[in-house]
Amino acid sequence: MIAEPNDLTSALALVGDTFAIDELLASHPSPGDIAPYYHQSLVLYLLLHSPAGALHFALDGDDFSAQARIIVRHLDPLRVRNVLEIASGVGYNAVRLARRLPGVHVTGLDLIPLHVRLARLRACRLARVKFEHGDFHRLPFARHRFDGVCAVEGFCHAHHLDVALSEVARVLRPGGRFVTVDGFLLAPPKSLAQSARTAIRLIDSAFAVSRTWTLEDLLATADSLGLRAVAVEDLTSRVLDNVERISRMARFCLRRRRRARAFAHVLPRSVIRNEVAGALLPHAIRSGAYGYHAVVLERGVEAPAPWRRDER
Repeated sequence: MIAEPNDLTSALALVGDTFAIDELLASHPSPGDIAPYYHQSLVLYLLLHSPAGALHFALDGDDFSAQARIIVRHLDPLRVRNVLEIASGVGYNAVRLARRLPGVHVTGLDLIPLHVRLARLRACRLARVKFEHGDFHRLPFARHRFDGVCAVEGFCHAHHLDVALSEVARVLRPGGRFVTVDGFLLAPPKSLAQSARTAIRLIDSAFAVSRTWTLEDLLATADSLGLRAVAVEDLTSRVLDNVERISRMARFCLRRRRRARAFAHVLPRSVIRNEVAGALLPHAIRSGAYGYHAVVLERGVEAPAPWRRDER
């Protein structure tokens, strides 16, 4: 009988008893890993996480709609008319935004064509909701096109934070807001204990994230681009119940070492790595490495950009 891990070091030991951690860390995630990750993981998300199609964590145990309500709370006072959701997945949040913001047109943009097709099916009866395929590092929209932009656990895939935020600033009208709800590091990796650094690399690799940004990275880069922080909400305590539920499932699998090793040879890589990340994530949060926050950024009258669009 293997004891339940009660801290990050013992959680890493549980992972290491089943898989070779050095092999898991051998390849660094790249932007090209994002689409395969979601293709391989989508069925797992729908079966074990959210049958309704939420590709993000729940707050307060099982409330997957909480992030959409937070976004509405920060956008509704602006009397928005056009809202863009980047990394919109299969449309879970975009549909809820449209229903909570009467008269508002919501556009979802996602990197993965399968997501776009499924989202269009979900919203086929909602004339105010549409979905497009594209990369949020190069938004296919005109300057000042939107009153609000939002992202739920999608901006973690920004491999160039300044590029992605510059695009958000470009498509936002002056006075418009960007609301992102995501996990962030609370300190630079070099300042963390070795166990936390190893866990961060494993979690990033599992989720096809090339680099998890610190909260300070986001705020400082946004400020340099004319996006002023108007609110930062710490939601870490509210996400822990859902993270723990996922962790229990992951630990259940990892404790059955022989079966887990056998499955590693036949299951998609992302499924195995999700298992590893699930076992580690609550302990990484409790160690102080990770936090889960809603960040609200407001565009000034003139937001500078580090390059001209026609130069890219």
